[in-house]
Amino acid sequence: MANSMKFSQWLRNPYTGEEVEITAATENSLQNKIDKQIKAWEKDQAEWERQQYVEEQKQYVQQMDEENWQLIQNLRRHMLSNIVRWSSYRYYDGLKRKRRYSDICSPPTIKEINKELKVPVKIGLWEHFSEERKNKRLAAEKKAQKVLETRKQEYSERAAAYEKKNAEYNSGIDRRYEAFASGDTQEVTDYFAWVIEQDCSYIDGYYIGVQPEKYLFYDAEKKMLAVDLKLPTTRRITDIESYEYVEKQDTIKTKRMTQSDFKSFYGHVICDIVLRVICVLYDSDEYQLLDTIIVNGYRVFLDRSRGKHINDCIISVEFGRKEYEELYLRNADGEEVIRRVGKIIPTDFIAEPIHVKPIYDSGILNVYYVK
Repeated sequence: MANSMKFSQWLRNPYTGEEVEITAATENSLQNKIDKQIKAWEKDQAEWERQQYVEEQKQYVQQMDEENWQLIQNLRRHMLSNIVRWSSYRYYDGLKRKRRYSDICSPPTIKEINKELKVPVKIGLWEHFSEERKNKRLAAEKKAQKVLETRKQEYSERAAAYEKKNAEYNSGIDRRYEAFASGDTQEVTDYFAWVIEQDCSYIDGYYIGVQPEKYLFYDAEKKMLAVDLKLPTTRRITDIESYEYVEKQDTIKTKRMTQSDFKSFYGHVICDIVLRVICVLYDSDEYQLLDTIIVNGYRVFLDRSRGKHINDCIISVEFGRKEYEELYLRNADGEEVIRRVGKIIPTDFIAEPIHVKPIYDSGILNVYYVK
């Protein structure tokens, strides 16, 4: 009997590299089998890619969920932990000029001058047969040496002038430090503004938008410091409890806090921020320059009736040193502390606007401006 399988062709799977031999009795039948095999491979590849995509989406959503969970835990539990104690010595020492002149400009070297003046290189064999070449080199080297001495002298004079200027500047910083220790108003406000700015960079690690205002007021006689602090809006604090990937719809589903839960959570965060700033100020007060701290917290609110934004004061707290010294922060709840000590504490922080009257009004708060 004659063999009916007359046509064959090897095919290679472009996705996996697998090779198979396709055979058929006729050329049309062979082509049909080839087309069928290619479609089967394409279907398998499409299914594999779909499964990979689903797995990637699940991993991505899991990562989002874990990061969100960690953020919420940090905001709920760790806002009052890891408070850094800043020092005035570190502040004023950081203002000093410490670079030496040699860090800016290197001293002159004979190698550089020889290159600049194109002093011939000593080649013993050539100079053995050419006295003129030797004398030319020696004369050039002598000239280079004189140039070096002159430039060394100029370098020393510039270095001395630079170091003298730096010493005078640093002496000025030392005098400022002494003025700070004695309670100079400008120095005190500058230092504590720096303390707040440094600590807010830690708080902003939670990406919630806490910023100190440049303006602080210090009453040296009363030892009172008033601070205006920009607090995060409700949009900057997450209200998402969890993320979930829904494979059938290929969507990411979010589970959000109830309005009641978010109201409680947001108020807790606001109070923790205010208490943290108060604690870091007292912690960083080595010279006992503060007996009272007033924190006016505000957030930017769009007043649609005027079409303008407003710095809306939402909390104003006066916190004495006595309350601070009696506080054991490790076991404290920020909101309970603030509500116990503060007199102007809203019951609902998510309302807009709130319009709390600041205990000390700097003139920055409750000011409308176009944005």
